[in-house]
Amino acid sequence: MKILKFIISFFFVLLSFISVTSLKISAKFLPSADENTGVSGTIGPNIPEPLHIDLVRPLGAKKGELEFNTLGIINLGRDEFSTWGPEIEYAFADGYAVEIELPFENENLEELKLAFQGTISRSTNRKFIHGWQSIHKAKLDRPYFQNDFMYVHGYKFNKKWSTLSLTGLRQNIFNNQYGTSLLNNTSLFRNINRKMKLGLETNWRIDNIGFNKSENITAFIPQIHYEIGDKYSVQLGTGFSRSGKEIKPLVAIRVIWEL
Repeated sequence: MKILKFIISFFFVLLSFISVTSLKISAKFLPSADENTGVSGTIGPNIPEPLHIDLVRPLGAKKGELEFNTLGIINLGRDEFSTWGPEIEYAFADGYAVEIELPFENENLEELKLAFQGTISRSTNRKFIHGWQSIHKAKLDRPYFQNDFMYVHGYKFNKKWSTLSLTGLRQNIFNNQYGTSLLNNTSLFRNINRKMKLGLETNWRIDNIGFNKSENITAFIPQIHYEIGDKYSVQLGTGFSRSGKEIKPLVAIRVIWEL
């Protein structure tokens, strides 16, 4: 029964993906690369991706871009545990990408993750760019499903400073019961040189919005990004997460290989 529910959810997500792709083709949702108002591959604003909540691909990604990366997080404190997950990201069209991830907790594969992302447009001065992202997860040991729908926008102030923000809603489904969360991830970055960037990432989530009892969860992660050659890079951060009155330190690292 669990497998059947997962298959049904997977095909629902796939149908949504096909519908969005059809909309792109028929309505010219994303301007072509040679139009001044559209996205032209990687020549849009060069804005770093956050360490914890990254993008499927950078907004304005060029068709054919492929990336492998793995994020690892160690949550310190009384209930110390680690989460990590290898993932593959692919831009199947200019401005549109898909991601598949296998999230683990310690040594156990916990769920399956599928994500889609699209770019709407960028400004003519190439300082602002925006798009959307949808993330879909299914637990392997119980009938629990999670769907995130977010608006993504980035702005490059100058050669040194830029910001990226994701805002949206999360839908949780467990045993035919539904819950809704409000999500926001906002990061500020500063370019130190061509290879090194510093950033401050903030995550904010309010669970069970619309109900009498809600839970506010936040995280702050200062981080450093460093490029190793043309194809490899590493991101390292340390900070803390807060749930109610409980504060837990954490350490995060992401290793990236672009093909």
